[in-house]
Amino acid sequence: MRRRAVLSAFTASLGAGCSAFESDERRGRGTFGVDDPPTGTGTQRALRPVPYSQFEGTTAALPAADRVVAFSPAETGSSNSLVLRVGFERDATASRPATLRATLRNRSDTTMTVDTRGIPAFDPEPVYHPVETGAADDDGSAASAGAFALAPTPDHPFSSSTPAVAQSDDGSWTVPGVDAWLPAEVEIGPWGNATGRYALVGVDPGRDDATPTDDSDSAATQATGDAGVTSVAAGRYRLGEGGLATTAHVWDLTEPGPTTPADGVGSGLPPLSSVDTWYHDVTPRVRAWVAPATRRVAAPSALSFELVNHTERNLVGRTDQWGLYRLADGAWRPLTWRGRNDISEPILPGERVSWTLRLAHDGTPPSGDGFAVPFLGGGTYAFASAYAEGFAAAFELDAPELSLRPTDGVVVDREGDALVVSDPGLDDESTVLVFERRAVDATPSRSLVTEQLYRDRALRNTLAYADRADVVRYRTATPPERGPFQWGDGPFQFAYDGEASAVERVDDATRARRRPRE
Repeated sequence: MRRRAVLSAFTASLGAGCSAFESDERRGRGTFGVDDPPTGTGTQRALRPVPYSQFEGTTAALPAADRVVAFSPAETGSSNSLVLRVGFERDATASRPATLRATLRNRSDTTMTVDTRGIPAFDPEPVYHPVETGAADDDGSAASAGAFALAPTPDHPFSSSTPAVAQSDDGSWTVPGVDAWLPAEVEIGPWGNATGRYALVGVDPGRDDATPTDDSDSAATQATGDAGVTSVAAGRYRLGEGGLATTAHVWDLTEPGPTTPADGVGSGLPPLSSVDTWYHDVTPRVRAWVAPATRRVAAPSALSFELVNHTERNLVGRTDQWGLYRLADGAWRPLTWRGRNDISEPILPGERVSWTLRLAHDGTPPSGDGFAVPFLGGGTYAFASAYAEGFAAAFELDAPELSLRPTDGVVVDREGDALVVSDPGLDDESTVLVFERRAVDATPSRSLVTEQLYRDRALRNTLAYADRADVVRYRTATPPERGPFQWGDGPFQFAYDGEASAVERVDDATRARRRPRE
């Protein structure tokens, strides 16, 4: 049965020390960056900015079990002005389990009576199960294999009882079961904090219970073995509900990486600039990688990629910094590159981010979420993310060979020896840009493939008619996208299909003239 308790004047009773963790420079741990709460004034106090580096300490090692635990995000917020922050104080050892602090802050000018059910760590029965294996048994017990509990320590300011944290026969730090250790409601004053300290332990319903010691620094532990290990299973755990929910990631410390299939995809590939880690090269000991959902796919299809951070540091970068490349003639040809470099969106330890590409041979990618990538021929491709040192994954696309065609509806005219290709709808009032392609005698250092030309309208609509005239002009009222090349106004020299060409912008204010059709 859940016990009800209401705590008043919480801020005053906890004091200034409740807004900070103990310092540990080795793991980058420090204060949460919260101003000491006011005492009874009701005056709004601003939160100091919290740099991402402060949250690099939100991991704990469970070394004897070869596990690492990480919370992400480390800070969550709800629509009713509550902010939750969690962080580990120390790793597990042979003499104590891993411990953490959780702080719930009221960012409003009024006193709040908070229903703690469903709030991570503050829930009356804080037990959590791997997402992959479901929840507790039908009778409500925490008997599922791999579950962990956040057991309040004896110095927890509003715990109604101290859980019996001890080592099981296998050396794991566990509790024999989970009860309603905490109240269902907490009262927090204006801009005040509620902070609790916890031991992260496994749940062992079959353990012979032990009489705990009265040691607040070791979370009432009793050592019955010689290894500080945990029974917590590797996997992903969802903590709480709504805006305050967070996720705990648990992974193997010695073999955090995947085992890639021996399907031949990726063998013998050339290097790709700014990529240090290829998926086909990773071993179970690799700590960060990007993986495709499958390494062979037929167009049209949606293909997802996931970047996993099993390191104990942030991976710096942005989710929109990624590129797609095609392998041709022993070199990677850029097709699509997205991203900005101004603001970082780091991936915290244990976090995963994903991208979905909707791949198509023609101009109609499959519907759904993700990025549309049309006009692809069959062959070997690579998806690359610019996070940290750079990660990439190769895949094979099954599709027909791609042939070059102009955009729909273009109008083709003759102007002397030149062929003029115009976008539909241009009239005497249109201000147009003119791009001209000429055959050249030089030997360009760059060669392009058909998939690249489809990413640049000026190149596409001039090269599509290169077999009909040495000079092709493309007229448009819309500045064409420049694809991955960023070649400016030219002249841009390259080889395509065995012939050297130069394309440049020759007139940016030419009035369209009506010409007879061919």
